[in-house]
Parts: sequence; C-alpha cells; structure tokens
Amino acid sequence: MLPTLPLFPGTTPIDAGASAVSRRGFVGATGVTLIGCLFAQACGGDPSGPNSGVVEPPPTGSATFTNGVVTLQLALIPALTAVNGHQVLALSSGGRRADLTVINVSGTYRAFTSICTHEGCTVNGYSGGRMICPCHGSEFNQNGQVVNGPAPSSLREYAVTMNTTAQTLTIAV
Repeated sequence: MLPTLPLFPGTTPIDAGASAVSRRGFVGATGVTLIGCLFAQACGGDPSGPNSGVVEPPPTGSATFTNGVVTLQLALIPALTAVNGHQVLALSSGGRRADLTVINVSGTYRAFTSICTHEGCTVNGYSGGRMICPCHGSEFNQNGQVVNGPAPSSLREYAVTMNTTAQTLTIAV
C-alpha cells in the first residue's frame, strides 16, 4: 500500500495511489501553483532574461565621472544619437555612484536616476516614450513622472548641458 501524503498542514491526507483528488485538494494545489507563477513574474521572472536589470555599459571611453559630473561623448554612444534612444549608466568615482538613464527626446537630452522609487531596481527599459522598471512594471514618462505604478513617486531628474561643438553631454549628479 502506498503512503498517504498531506497536501497542506491541517488538511486530509491524499492517498498517493488514489486516482481522484478532492475538490479542495485540487483548488489548493492550483492556487499554490498560480501564486508561485505570479511571484516569479512579478519579481522579474528569469534572472538571465532581457528584463533582469542588467545594465549594458556604454562603449569604452565614452563616459567619465569626476567630481559629481558625468560627461558623455555622443559620437561614441550610438544608442543616444538615435531619436528616442537611451543609455543606462552605472558609474562610480571617489566613493560616489551615478546611476542614470539618459534619453534622447527628439534631439533634447534628459537624464534621470535609474533607481526605481518603488524598491530600488534599475529602470533599464525605454519604449514608446516610457522608462520601464523590469522588477514590478512601474513606468515613467519622459518627464520622469509615474504613469504606471507601483512606484510611489517620480524619478529624480538631473540637469543636462549639451556642447554641440564637442558633441558632449554634461550631467551634474
């Protein structure tokens, strides 16, 4: 005879050899499975997938961070020269960090913190004029304002100065 296995603490054990499962057992098992799937999706799903929060570094020599100022060489960052392009940066210097999302809005450059105001994940996507946090689905418009939660507040914006002659962006963080 096969042993009986309890499905959940405090429930009636299920006979492992039985061909039928009680309605309560089926609903319980289905609920647990669905909740597991929802948690996996809400928390980013596949940790190696495209929405994992991984930041692709800009090309070598295209970004510097010194004394609280980030300088970007536009000619070396194709993602920013395209209209509606973006680049996510994670730079450090002298014990300081600059976590930025820089976007090109029809030739005007804007820079925001890339740290989501919900739980600190990296806002690394940009599509349809929205910056997207892969962890819980928060979306921010081109002004950094929340358009889809659960983020409770806007992304901090940094001043961007464009030097058209040198083709550089300077961002004070």
